[in-house]
Amino acid sequence: MRKLLFTISAGLLLAQVAAAEVSWLPVAASDLSPPELVSADQATAPESLNNAREAVAFSWPMADQDGAPPALAEGLAGHTQESRQYWIDTTAEGLAEGIELPLSAPGAVVRISPREGGSGLSLNRDRLELELDGRPLDTGAHLKQFAGAQSLQEARMPVPNETVIFRLDESVGAGKLAMRLDNPGDDRIPMVVHVYEPESDVIARMELPRTRYLAGEPVQVRVDLEAAGRSLQPGQTRGMLVSPDAARTVPMEWSDRDGTLNTVLPLEAAGQPGTLWEVHVYLEGEREGLAVMRDVQIALASALPTARLNGQVATDRTDESLELGVEVSQAGRYQISGVIYGTDREGNLRPAVISQFAHWLEPGQELLELPFDRDGLSESGFTAPWEVRDLRLSDQGRLSLLQYQARALVVSE
Repeated sequence: MRKLLFTISAGLLLAQVAAAEVSWLPVAASDLSPPELVSADQATAPESLNNAREAVAFSWPMADQDGAPPALAEGLAGHTQESRQYWIDTTAEGLAEGIELPLSAPGAVVRISPREGGSGLSLNRDRLELELDGRPLDTGAHLKQFAGAQSLQEARMPVPNETVIFRLDESVGAGKLAMRLDNPGDDRIPMVVHVYEPESDVIARMELPRTRYLAGEPVQVRVDLEAAGRSLQPGQTRGMLVSPDAARTVPMEWSDRDGTLNTVLPLEAAGQPGTLWEVHVYLEGEREGLAVMRDVQIALASALPTARLNGQVATDRTDESLELGVEVSQAGRYQISGVIYGTDREGNLRPAVISQFAHWLEPGQELLELPFDRDGLSESGFTAPWEVRDLRLSDQGRLSLLQYQARALVVSE
């Protein structure tokens, strides 16, 4: 008798899911959705790292309705980066002639390095000459700390062998620091000077609304330069996208209207799996007559849009799954995943089941099946209506996210 009741109950649950109506929720501005796909003729996707052809499905309960619901982030995370530092490109000749470094606070840390190791440059305290607003500084008394490459490398800092770093004493305050290195070596060697001001209240801030993008998609960042919590009008703002190997840069356009930098992520941005592009922003401004400089960077992941959900969705009587239509432009192993929310006794939606499905897909119109775990649903104590959230379409073999919808589907009786 118990077996009969269990069979009837399972059959009723299956019928309930099979007869369900499924509808899409509106796409939010913060979601990720490819407007167009890229064919192999336009740009070839990187080689897939996973060429398995078999279909694999997973589904497991998160908690019953009497348990504490897990904390789930909804939406793709953005990132805000702050900076109290800047870099200046120069040469050994430029250092021999002298360069100017604007300082906004005492205790600045200055690092001098060749672009590449093996330069044979001679960088040491004895060759260093410093002036603050025309007043000579004693490199013995006014340098609180001084270290060479060996000390930095022992601290696991990857720097060229000819690197030096020093920290100015707190008595060396804001102003224009003139720095010169006497006869460092070959004039043509490219150099970089890094200035970090840990005690400064001048901060550059960059906001990226999300850190995952599709090649061909617009990228917009909001930037601000402030001192003691108050915005400074930047005198010059430049930005660019930089490829993982730094061989390619894409300029960004500044908008005075809303304080943003804008560009389009190129198709070739979808490089090897796991590599990241970076947004680099350079700001210059003025505070109480003193120049200030800041550089800020944020990394972003990029993917070539080779597949997208085509809007078709239906329940499957046999497999207790949602069949999602997928338009594919380049072959690969694709995965669909989502968190299924159920309705508890109080009528609230709570996360009940995580579902995932992966399969190899060829170019054309294909299907991926997002499973409803029958045992998980029945044991959870939840009922319809259900909602599918955190819906993700991923390319498993290229380690990339192609589509994301925070609130995607409603499944009702």
